[in-house]
Amino acid sequence: MEQYFKAVKIDVEETKVTTATMYLTGDAKLWWRTKYDEIEKGTCTIDSWERLKEELKLQFFSENVEYNARRALRDLKHTGTIP
Repeated sequence: MEQYFKAVKIDVEETKVTTATMYLTGDAKLWWRTKYDEIEKGTCTIDSWERLKEELKLQFFSENVEYNARRALRDLKHTGTIP
């Protein structure tokens, strides 16, 4: 998205949020509908691209995903022959 923002010269934070959320699908789209309702009611504020990224990470990015990826790499074992 950041490359897209640069390419089309989007500098306004509100426009970045609107543009990025337009591309959400599936669970992320459902999550955004709920968040948008909260924004409309004044119980939530997502008014910048950085804030949107933080909220998306909190909702969808497991806290231990990096640890799990490193552990999976560490546990890799060569089991076959090299031709």
